[in-house]
Formats: sequence, structure tokens, C-alpha cells
Amino acid sequence: MEGETLSFTINGTDFSFNRDNTLNQIISTVNNSNAGVKMSYSSLNDTFVCTSAETGSAAAIDFADLEGNLLSSLLGAGTFTAGTDAVVRVGLNGSGGEENLITLVRSSNTFEIDGTTYTLKGMAEGNGKENVTVSTSYDVDNMAQKITSFVNAYNELIGFINDKLNETVYRNFPPLTDTQKENLSEAEQKQWTEKAKSGLLRNDPALQQIINGMRSALYDGVASLGEAGKSLGLLLTDVGIGTKSYNEYGKLAIDETALRKALTEKPGEVLALFTQKSSIGYSQYNSDANKKLRYEQSGLMWRLSDIIQNNLSKVGKKGALVELVGSPDNNFIGLTEYGKKIRAIESTIGELNIKILDQQNRYWTKFTAMEKMLNNLNSQSSWLLAQLPAK
Repeated sequence: MEGETLSFTINGTDFSFNRDNTLNQIISTVNNSNAGVKMSYSSLNDTFVCTSAETGSAAAIDFADLEGNLLSSLLGAGTFTAGTDAVVRVGLNGSGGEENLITLVRSSNTFEIDGTTYTLKGMAEGNGKENVTVSTSYDVDNMAQKITSFVNAYNELIGFINDKLNETVYRNFPPLTDTQKENLSEAEQKQWTEKAKSGLLRNDPALQQIINGMRSALYDGVASLGEAGKSLGLLLTDVGIGTKSYNEYGKLAIDETALRKALTEKPGEVLALFTQKSSIGYSQYNSDANKKLRYEQSGLMWRLSDIIQNNLSKVGKKGALVELVGSPDNNFIGLTEYGKKIRAIESTIGELNIKILDQQNRYWTKFTAMEKMLNNLNSQSSWLLAQLPAK
């Protein structure tokens, strides 16, 4: 280096170094920057190469020394090798006639058509045609696995809620008072408290409403997005999924043979049954008409997602459960429905404590007066006895 520092720019990104920086440090800094290039050294050819991270004919590298001549020394005048675009002639859906072919120009060898990703590995010699036929199909095994995972997660969720709805109530185990806690060990307190809390959500109307909504969401037909009022014509039972026995409280069971048959014969319809996205976006501020349309058009997974958001949303309009009891990761400020009830009970307890104190003071006043009267009476009795003649 001629001076103490040197600087240069690559694709609009400026770099500055001093005489203590090594060449490896400079290359590493360039490669980890936003300049969009990769610099490397070839010991075989004893040359430095700067490669654009972009591909295609539009890719370019602009560089210049600002202070010093490092880039000029490493790259010289530079030999620029222009990138090229991938040009592909394709016929979709089996159309092979020349008049039906479509020319695609892409800057990368990897591109996507209608949700399918293609990677070009080579090209025909000259103007020859590759005559490659690409056919796509649904991965039945993967789809069946994902649906099974969905059913298992659903069963786990409603199982947890049903356990709370049917939990035993131990009426002989009221909450412990401070005095009672002093007479029990920590283990005994824990056992007692567990029984005292058991059944707090038994037959809870909010949880029962969630369960009912989830079960209805799975068995109501899904409307077609294409024609108003038309159904997909496929129900959950048509793909081999139905409820278990009555005492399972709505848990689902899978007939794997029927599921795979449906996935093989009607993969698109089965996919829509579970994942179809409504033309109406989710919002708790939607009109009743839009909420109804969204519900009808939504696949089963979206319906269950909406039920969860309707109850647990903390953005904008709060979900029903959040409005009722709050959220464990939000500061409790007593504005929920249960919070208001707790404050009302605490207020009543405060008023009753004042009444108890007043009543206690009245009794103390009366008992004090009574005690004084008894003392006076005893004094008088003693005086009278003292006046009697001795026998």
C-alpha cells in the first residue's frame, strides 16, 4: 500500500481498510457485505475472481478504487463474463404443438410455474429439443401424515378441554385459611389445594361453547369458492374421519384405508376441505354477513384457527376468553369480566370486615359496661355481707 489507508466501492457499497488488514480479511469483509459479490483467489491460475451473486443477463459488477489501487492490482482491467438468461420453450397440460409452446425467460436456472419448482440441469446441443415430459402428482404419504398429525393435535386439544369440563369437584375441600395452613405441611397443603381447585371449570359455559363450535366446524360443509351456494361436495366422513365412541367426547378416529383412497382419487378436493382459504380475510370487526361467508368458505383448519383467534386474540378487539379472564403474558389490571367480579367480591369483603369490626366494638362496649356493673355488684355484695352481725 502506498498510503496508510485504501478504499474502494463495489456495486455502490464502500469499503475502507488500513495497512494492518490482511488480504484474507479484505476478501472476507467483501464477501460478507451487501455488495452482492463473492471474491476469491485461484491458486491454479494465480488470479482473483469477483462473481456476482445475481444471475442472468442483468447481473453486473461495478467497482472502482477510491483511495489506493487495490482492485486495479488484484483484478487489473478485468475480464467480464456476462451472464445469460435461461430460455425455455414449454407446453403446459400436455400441449406439445409448436403453436401452443410458451417461451419462458428466467434469470435463474431454478424457477417456479403454478406452485411447482423446476431446476434446469443442462441444455440440448445446438437448437435441439430436450423433449422432456414433466408430470406432477400429490404426495399421498405426506398428505396422510399431515392430516393424521392434525387429527392427533385436535384430539389432544379437545381432550384437555373436556378433562376440565368433567373434572371432579371435591366439596369437602374448601380453600385453606392462613390458620389451617399453619397446621399442615407443604405436601399436605399442596394435596389439599389441588383438590380445592379441582372442578373449578366443570361445565364452564365458555369452554363448552368452544367445544361445540369446534365440533360443528368439522362437520359443516365447506362452500366452493367458484360458485355461490355450491358445496365442495366432500365432508370429513367422506375421507374416513369420524367421531369415536360417545364416551370419547368428540375425539376423531381415522380409517386410514378410506383416507388414502380419497387422497388418491380426489386429492385436490381433500386438500381444499382442510386448507381452502376464504375470499374474506379474518377480522373480529367483520360484519355478520362476512363472518358467515368466511366460515362457509373456509377449510376445516382455517375454521378452527378462527375459533382460537376469536377466543385468544390479544390484538385489536380482544378474544372472548381474554375478555373474560385476561392473559398470563399481559399485566392483569382488573378490567376483565372475572377481574370485575373479583374486585366486587373484594369490595364486599372490605365492607363486611368494617361491619364485623363495628359489631365487635359494640360487643366490647357492652361487655365492658357489664363487667363494670358486675364489679360494682360484687363490691356492694361484699359491703352488705360485712354489715351483717357476726354469729
